[in-house]
Amino acid sequence: MLDHSAPQRRMVLPDSRAHPTTFHIECFRGEVDIVASPALATTLDRLLSSPAPTVLDLTRVGFLGTSALSLLAGFTSDRRAAGLMSAIAANPRLHRPLSLGGLNPRTAVVTETVDAAIDALVGSPS
Repeated sequence: MLDHSAPQRRMVLPDSRAHPTTFHIECFRGEVDIVASPALATTLDRLLSSPAPTVLDLTRVGFLGTSALSLLAGFTSDRRAAGLMSAIAANPRLHRPLSLGGLNPRTAVVTETVDAAIDALVGSPS
C-alpha cells in the first residue's frame, strides 16, 4: 500500500545563474500496486503543471506495479513535452523495472538519491 502521508518538501537552492531555483519534492513510500495506483495518478495529475522542477522521491518504495510504471512514464513524458523538468529518485532495486516499464532516458532522469536528482535537474537545460 502506498503511504503518501509524508509531507511535501520544497527546497530553494542557489542557481549558477545567480537566482534561486525552487524544487518540488514529492515523497512516497511503501508499495505502489494496482490498489495504490489511483492515489499515485491523483498526485501526478496535480504535479503535471507545476512550473517548479519536480523530484519524485521513490527511495522508500519497495514495489512498483505495471500500472504505476505506466503512470510514471506518462508523467515524465508529458512534463518533458510541456518543457517542464522532472526526475525520479528511486532505490536501486527499482531502476531496472523503471527502465523496462517505459521510462525513456530522454524524458526521465532516474537517480539513487534526491540530491543526485536535484544535481541532474540543475544541469538540465531549461
